Amino acid sequence: MSYKRIKNQIIEAITGEQGMHLTDTLDNELEALIDEVKSLSTFSPVSRQSTCTHNLSEGRIEVDSLVFESKSLARYIEGANSCIIMAATLGPRIESRMNILQLTDMSKAYLFDLVCLHYLEYCLDEWERTIRDQLEKESLHVSGRFSPGYGDLKLELQKQVLKYLDAQKRVGIELTQNNLMIPQKSVTAILGVSPNPFNRSYSRCDACLKRDNCKSRGGKHCAFQ
Repeated sequence: MSYKRIKNQIIEAITGEQGMHLTDTLDNELEALIDEVKSLSTFSPVSRQSTCTHNLSEGRIEVDSLVFESKSLARYIEGANSCIIMAATLGPRIESRMNILQLTDMSKAYLFDLVCLHYLEYCLDEWERTIRDQLEKESLHVSGRFSPGYGDLKLELQKQVLKYLDAQKRVGIELTQNNLMIPQKSVTAILGVSPNPFNRSYSRCDACLKRDNCKSRGGKHCAFQ
């Protein structure tokens, strides 16, 4: 695992600047927290790949029983003839540890939360890289991840996605009445699959309704997650 990558992202999140250096004490604390998160995490994504119908003008994508009405998603995966629907979580032990820290040490809880966020992103990137490598052998291209809540893709679709994947039974992800996932460090996403390369000029940032107020725009990690 690349501690340097995760630490650099956390430093940028804390300071708002790239390339800043930490004190040895804080650097060691972050490494210890990354080790702790890694040991507590039960990251094991579930996914399904299926053919899709894609109507760019109407902003409508259908994957089996799922219907996504989103011009943002339609443009992001333009040209896809199948989709990968996925869900993942860091698991309940992360949630329990966070609850304890919030009661006993708020400053450590803040750092722990940042480490969890970026560790989850790291794991998702590694999973996505593995999927991309597998499908490249079949001469297929994979888009990036696009999650409910991005652009005009409604957060309410979480319920359908989790049901489609049987995610509660398989990885223990539940949904609150406000469509927030429990454990909190959980993600659902849609990826397009196509025999042709995707248009990389249109990004998740372009789809985001909060892009005008985002200090991280154009970067890899979302400031509003």
